[in-house]
Amino acid sequence: MEKEVILINQGWSFKLEDGSAEETVNLPHTVKLTPANSSGCRNFQGICRYSKQIYIPEEYNAKKLFLRFEGAMGAAVLYINGKEANMHFCGYTPFVTDITDLVNYGEDNELYITLDNSDDPLIPPGKPQRDLDFSYDGGLYRNVTLTVCEPLYVTDPILANEKAGGGIFVSYSNVSKKNADIRIKAQIKNEFAENKEYTAQFSIISPDGDIVGKSIVESSLSSGGSEYLETVISVGNPKLWFPESPFIYSLQVALLLNGKVAYSDKTDIGIRDFKFTLNDGVIFNGKSRRFNGANYHQTWPYIGNGVPTNLLERDLIKLKRAGFDNIRSHYPFSTEFVGLCNKIGFTLIVSNPGWQFCQPGIFLERAIQNMRDIVRWQRNNPCILIWEPILNESEMSYEVQKAFHDVVHEEYPFSPCYTASDYGPTDIAYNEYDPSMLGKGMEKYGLIEQKDTTPRPMWVREYGDNPDDFYNQNAVWRSPRGWGDFPMVESVSRMIHKFDTFKKGNNQYIDVVNNKRICGYGIWPAISYNRGYHINPCWGGHLDLFRLPKFSYYFMQSQQDREKAGDVLYIASWWTEISPADVTVFSNAQKVRLYVDDTLVGEQSPDDIKVNHPPFTFKNVKRKYKSRERSALRAEALVNGAVVAEHSVKAPGIATHLKLEADFEGVELKADGSDIVAVRCYMLDCEENIVPIICDNHPIKFTVEGEGSIIGDSEIGANPICAEAGIATILVKSTTTVGEIKVTAEIFWKQNMWGAIKPAELIINSK
Repeated sequence: MEKEVILINQGWSFKLEDGSAEETVNLPHTVKLTPANSSGCRNFQGICRYSKQIYIPEEYNAKKLFLRFEGAMGAAVLYINGKEANMHFCGYTPFVTDITDLVNYGEDNELYITLDNSDDPLIPPGKPQRDLDFSYDGGLYRNVTLTVCEPLYVTDPILANEKAGGGIFVSYSNVSKKNADIRIKAQIKNEFAENKEYTAQFSIISPDGDIVGKSIVESSLSSGGSEYLETVISVGNPKLWFPESPFIYSLQVALLLNGKVAYSDKTDIGIRDFKFTLNDGVIFNGKSRRFNGANYHQTWPYIGNGVPTNLLERDLIKLKRAGFDNIRSHYPFSTEFVGLCNKIGFTLIVSNPGWQFCQPGIFLERAIQNMRDIVRWQRNNPCILIWEPILNESEMSYEVQKAFHDVVHEEYPFSPCYTASDYGPTDIAYNEYDPSMLGKGMEKYGLIEQKDTTPRPMWVREYGDNPDDFYNQNAVWRSPRGWGDFPMVESVSRMIHKFDTFKKGNNQYIDVVNNKRICGYGIWPAISYNRGYHINPCWGGHLDLFRLPKFSYYFMQSQQDREKAGDVLYIASWWTEISPADVTVFSNAQKVRLYVDDTLVGEQSPDDIKVNHPPFTFKNVKRKYKSRERSALRAEALVNGAVVAEHSVKAPGIATHLKLEADFEGVELKADGSDIVAVRCYMLDCEENIVPIICDNHPIKFTVEGEGSIIGDSEIGANPICAEAGIATILVKSTTTVGEIKVTAEIFWKQNMWGAIKPAELIINSK
């Protein structure tokens, strides 16, 4: 038989060790639903267990069986049929177990795993959650798979645990538009009872199925032995991988015994080359560029880390539309997420799990092993741009920093391979390192103090987040949508550094886009998120907790040229009595005209701000033109004198009805029992305008019929729920049956008058 990978996400028995009842769940799964604002350690921390009966057919006898957990939060102990089979001590990296000799064939077998996401200084990231800028949301929150194959197979790189080895290792040389050499290194293992002569076929396959390169290697292996096969395949006129055109090839590895395929597997690859420079950005496939990055946490309201892949994909689609081409977090993402980055066209900074914490001994040993495992796990993905091995903002000696850096180059001994950190001996230096983030005395471990003055390429890992009062955070730097349009306009002004609030060069948008010394920069954060150390979420995202855009999202979108993003035009005003007097318009056009109804306010060029496409600010519009009667703002974008786009905003009236819409982003709802789609409920007036703020005190009750359910209830404030800025969001989860889902929304406290807000209904289908 060929290699078979079986997804075993459905039908797990789950129980918290708090006396709650046992239930049946599907993966990905979070241990306990939380309020939308789960900051301040509202999420569950402690012990839970998952178990599942899995039938292993007799025909699998004499095959190899490998069980893989992609993400099990905290300390994990795995049992097979009551016997301890493995332990793992990081919630952000996968672990693989050879269960070939642990199962009973032709019978049901019990998989049993205990998880503990409690604070533990021996398990990376290690920092107590109460002091952490994110949360240790628990559970089996990523996929679990069973791999079945013949005893002649390609090893798993994590299980093999060999330096720069195990599994498939793909690297590139001599990359150009005319040719590219693909270097392939594969570890083959023979666990048949006898020696085997075999043929290894390596094929590069284009998306349309054409084989564009091939290599055949004849070899033999003794029983119980393993070996590395190395080959180079040249591809003529290759389609190169760019963030704007992410072309994916497949590498197929087939092992043949007596002319028949005994093992076959495919790996997605992308051909690209890049070089970081001191003054010319990143030379990516021969072209100079600077990357526009987004710092991002993988969590969602209510479900924490237990986010299905389709929901993550919709996040990426929204971030791509805003113009981002790089993503960073404080930990590595799942195999599926990284695969989406390959496909959609994001580059990644892959971080070793950690934040402001490091200690010698077991913790340090595990953190170093994590970095080895991460490189082995994700090394073949074309989206990988930078490895961040040194634990972010963590106190550690120069020698420890260098050890982390060296691990990456030991595990990836090819070019291009770049590491980056705040103050350590990495290939790239983060530009905005602030010694005050660390303890006193840490300056002695910096590069200058170590007499290391080697010029390094620069990257700004975090910018655009500087609350006036950093602890209390009552500031427009971090403003929810519900605070209104004035704070959202003001936050954009602060973010782009339209004026200096505190000091020069404080790494706001105007600084990073005009600093030719840096190779890339990342906004903190791209999407609002919950955290442990504060009672409120970090509200600074361009998208809010539920992925609804704030004004800053449209500003970022407008910074793209028309050739890339089309014609962007957005009026950053709700045109209410409490809106700013000035009207700000974001556009990538040459000029903008603004009207109030049919009265021309003016036609003007963008503001004098040194960014790619500055905002257009029309002064004192509300004072001059707004009256008691409802009116509308209308903007026209002009290029070479011609109108290329229009956008209108009408002063909202009173809410008259609700409207429901599923936020699919072109990604269908999968009937697997765990997939989720966000459903928006809009409060609209009689002319279909969203009514922000003035009707946000009306709770909305949702019901679902058919093959779906609502995530959460009144216990966590998920249903009924009030709108924020005129929009309420619920999460609808599929069942394991394909079919119709009927969603209804109505005002929770019934109104008995002629102007009562009318309910809404929506039919969606799972696939």
